[in-house]
Amino acid sequence: MSIQELLDLKLFDIRLGRTPVATLTGKGNKTRMFPVMPKTVQHLGNYLRAFHPDESEYSTQPLFYIMRNESKQKMSDDNVRKWLRVYGKTAKSVCPEVPDNIHPHLFRHSRAMHLYQHGMDLTLISQWLGHANLETTLIYAHADTEMKRI
Repeated sequence: MSIQELLDLKLFDIRLGRTPVATLTGKGNKTRMFPVMPKTVQHLGNYLRAFHPDESEYSTQPLFYIMRNESKQKMSDDNVRKWLRVYGKTAKSVCPEVPDNIHPHLFRHSRAMHLYQHGMDLTLISQWLGHANLETTLIYAHADTEMKRI
């Protein structure tokens, strides 16, 4: 999931029922269903109760928003980068292992590496990331090989 796919989510794109999924729209308006993990379902439920308490599950409101002129506006990736810089510095002051430069793609890359290192097939990771070409995903296998050499 890219930061843009996340920021493009509307409330109607999220289904937290029996089989929790999010419908993502990627490059070229390609859509795919993305499974939502149980812990994420809990966090999303809390988020929805706090920030969308009166919204219908069919709402076209953006899932993540900022308030501008008393209306909800879709959050931009610049907003996310700014917050990550601020909170990344705070986190690093408590935990020195936190990287200096926190950015949205770091989370996507870290999750893909985690899945690969725990045995998920590269083809599935490629689909999860929304890559059109498996070759794009091979960087994770190469990065893992390099990490094991060190």
